[in-house]
Amino acid sequence: MSCERAGRTLFRGLTFSLCPGQLLEVRGKNGSGKSRLLRILAGVTRDWSGQLERPERILYIGHENGLNPKLTVLENLDWLAQLHGAKRSAIEGGLKAFAMIRLAHRLCETLSVGQQRRAALARLIFDDAKLWILDEPTNSLDHASEARFNALLSAHIEAGGAAIIATHAGQSEHAFASQVLELGGQP
Repeated sequence: MSCERAGRTLFRGLTFSLCPGQLLEVRGKNGSGKSRLLRILAGVTRDWSGQLERPERILYIGHENGLNPKLTVLENLDWLAQLHGAKRSAIEGGLKAFAMIRLAHRLCETLSVGQQRRAALARLIFDDAKLWILDEPTNSLDHASEARFNALLSAHIEAGGAAIIATHAGQSEHAFASQVLELGGQP
């Protein structure tokens, strides 16, 4: 797989495979192409060349949370649950998992950045996609929320799910990462 953007090659000849029960951690500096790769894998952008096989059902949460700021947390999650055929009753599990019950009726535009991220991640509970594609999912999370996310991710992998997660360059955030893909790029 190859991708050029604004006359600059982000990556060329990139190959990898991911099986159920595996986590691929994509690392690199700002501008290295991490988000672009995840958007390609999620089918959000088509500015690439090569071959790609992916499951039909994936869950993609980009670095932006994908929440409508003029809707409440509950309204956003209800819409997303309906879109993916999840039962409305499952939303409560997501709200509980990320300590969002008391914020469920607040407009998303009134939430802190960390609270918005937790609201977006609540989808992980009720969306049954086997492949999660997550762009820097722990950005803006406090330690307790990050621990909840990591426990959920670990359970997903142990249950035979797979995940691709982008993170900045440096030490692996997830000790159980099956593979690490380092993107170079230039800022």
